[in-house]
Amino acid sequence: MNNSQYRLTPLVIALLTCWGTLRSDAGGAPAEPARDSVFSPAAYLNHIKYLAGDELGGRGTGSEGGRRAAEYIAEQFQAAGLRPGGVDGSWFQPFEVTVGKRVNDELASLKVQEIERSWRVREDWIPLPFSEFGAVEGPLAFAGYGIQAPMYDYDDYSGFDAGGKVLLIFRYEPRATDPQAEFGGQTPSRFAPFWRKARSAAQNGAKALLIVNPPDREPAQDTLYDFDIFSSEQTYALPMVSISRAMA
Repeated sequence: MNNSQYRLTPLVIALLTCWGTLRSDAGGAPAEPARDSVFSPAAYLNHIKYLAGDELGGRGTGSEGGRRAAEYIAEQFQAAGLRPGGVDGSWFQPFEVTVGKRVNDELASLKVQEIERSWRVREDWIPLPFSEFGAVEGPLAFAGYGIQAPMYDYDDYSGFDAGGKVLLIFRYEPRATDPQAEFGGQTPSRFAPFWRKARSAAQNGAKALLIVNPPDREPAQDTLYDFDIFSSEQTYALPMVSISRAMA
């Protein structure tokens, strides 16, 4: 989901740097009364109270609070006598930014050739929120945990050609429930994150990743990645899908 948002120049800096060029419409003399009101402690406090207040809800990118904050700052620029320099003579410079993603349940599909079954999105599988989106197909191959950790003499891609394949890999790390494990174990290492597994898969030529909970997890723990709770603004190098053990 792309939303347009405004790039803003901080109010105080803009007013300080531009003040020397301000002139009154009447006679060209510096607008001293306006300057006094703009730079008074009371004015500063009022600006801060409004922009940092609960009413604007944190001014998140793409939010109503962010829009209102942008309009407020533009009003202060105008009141100070500044001239707009934005697009089409406005105070704003719009640009696109990704603030979230969502799954279109009607369009999302996952098919396995030679298996006559419809896989249900959100029940059998769901794309990861940091996945690259798009259609992809290729032969299926298993690649362990999809980890390359040379310092531990561990490489799931050793002697294996992943080029052009859709890889099925386990989530987490080997021996993830073993507190004594030198590698992996109950405390995730730097090789566990999805982005590192995605990078290794892409570097080895894989086309996509199917990620499933490992068999040492309790059946009750065989849950899909929660797209809505753990959403992401990032997009990794290739399509990534969380699937159930039943589907695997």
